[in-house]
Amino acid sequence: MDAAIEYLLKKGLSDSTKRVDKIATEGVVATKVSDDNRSAVIVEVNIQTDFAARNNDFLSFVDKVVKAAEKASSNNVMVR
Repeated sequence: MDAAIEYLLKKGLSDSTKRVDKIATEGVVATKVSDDNRSAVIVEVNIQTDFAARNNDFLSFVDKVVKAAEKASSNNVMVR
């Protein structure tokens, strides 16, 4: 069991080192204007491929990020 865990850890590290120099150049810019039109949020979420940027799971994640940014802005928190 210990050897299996060690193998998986090493494999995971080697897989992640393959991605270190890849740049996330694709993605989505999403906006949300408040209901009273007094504030808005703009969010950019990047990912490595345009194919992944069109994925429904990724777009759902972007929507969650927009909602979190909107909530933070309603609490007068500046997020960069």
